[in-house]
Amino acid sequence: MTTSLDDYRWLTRSAAEPFLAASDDDPLRLLSRLRKELSAERAHLVVEQIELRRRAREKFGLADRMFFTRKGLEQATDEKLAAYKANRFPRDNSIADLCCGIGGDLLAYAARG
Repeated sequence: MTTSLDDYRWLTRSAAEPFLAASDDDPLRLLSRLRKELSAERAHLVVEQIELRRRAREKFGLADRMFFTRKGLEQATDEKLAAYKANRFPRDNSIADLCCGIGGDLLAYAARG
């Protein structure tokens, strides 16, 4: 199975949203259902993204609207810590988040204004 860049682009666009909204506690049953409509690569990406979003809800209130990789989620700063860090910066200064990963800190900086 070779996942292409086009598959990842598809996953982050509106065409994938109905599949990402699928809910089934059994990943194998979900994968089987998705394989009737999607390629093996895309079905795998959807199941993986659903699982990552489920795990990400512990860190992010907007998890169901975000895109995750396993490593990105593991390394991401959760919302509470990111908000604490963001509040340590003066409001009138510009901020450049040069190592933002999936953007946990960046979301807190943006929410702060």
